[in-house]
Amino acid sequence: MVNIVIRIIIDLYAILMIVASFQSIHNNPKQSIPFHLINLFISLLILSTSFFKLKIFIIGSIIGIIGYQLTAIYRGISTNNLHIRHHIIRAVISFILITGLLLL
Repeated sequence: MVNIVIRIIIDLYAILMIVASFQSIHNNPKQSIPFHLINLFISLLILSTSFFKLKIFIIGSIIGIIGYQLTAIYRGISTNNLHIRHHIIRAVISFILITGLLLL
């Protein structure tokens, strides 16, 4: 049961990242499209691993969550728009998600 709940939470996170990327592309079509494409790729990676065995899902999700963090930090640095508080909150959420995955 916990396995299914964690999968749903991680998949919802990936879907929300897809929505956020498309919304950002729609609002600023010329800004940071490569970063949004990377987020889209990461999200599709996470969503696709949901259909595999638990170990593959855990590995794919951890790689994806770390990828989200690295992409967000790199985008903030490269656009001179790094919001430290935002990244701290993302790091805490990522830590909670990864901890949940490792406890499965």
